[in-house]
Amino acid sequence: MLFTGNFSKENLIKSKKRFYAVGGIMLLLGFLSLSMPLMASFAIETLLGGLLLAIGICQAINAFKAFGDGEKPWHSIFMAIISFAAGAIFYSIRSQVL
Repeated sequence: MLFTGNFSKENLIKSKKRFYAVGGIMLLLGFLSLSMPLMASFAIETLLGGLLLAIGICQAINAFKAFGDGEKPWHSIFMAIISFAAGAIFYSIRSQVL
């Protein structure tokens, strides 16, 4: 790959084609989001809410594991509560609008 130090010509050509493909997809998604801003905002809100919920759950699991190891991860519990609450707020606002 490109970042492993293996800079052969074939790998660079593969990466170049891949970057062009990803750039084209991102350009298409950008035009779609400009043409439908309401749908784009709902999609981003749903994605962000799901990510925040997942982060809150993972943070809580790690905090409870740290309690089992004898540590006191109060900051992890606090961040888990905040991120889970923010994700729930994103989902509740989205369901009220729809």
